[in-house]
Amino acid sequence: MANRGIRILPLYPIRPARAAIESDAPRMGGQVHKEERMRQYELVVVLPSEEEAFRKGKEAVMADLTQFNAADVKEEDMGDRLLAYSIKKKDRGHYILYRINLDPQSVIPLERAFKLNTSVLKYLLVKVEA
Repeated sequence: MANRGIRILPLYPIRPARAAIESDAPRMGGQVHKEERMRQYELVVVLPSEEEAFRKGKEAVMADLTQFNAADVKEEDMGDRLLAYSIKKKDRGHYILYRINLDPQSVIPLERAFKLNTSVLKYLLVKVEA
């Protein structure tokens, strides 16, 4: 079937991607310091409830956080809970809440590391609104 001169337009305007944070520094009248770029995030991680798998998963999460320069890491153990649905054939999970300061450019690589980590059942990383 031939296209009879009908032009299909996208439903949304196509714009170039926004430049990185460093490019805003000259416009804002100065350099951006690393401390000013750090934002506060909350991370909830669900790990297997078995003792050995839990310990290994917790160490792996802390290693990932230190690798991506997370600062002021505060850890709160939320305990072992029954999952609403099975995740990787597990019915129970151990929840841990982390409050961290992190550079926004490190968020995507950190999430990729959690996806590749087999000892993490689920995770949720959200920015804390000021």
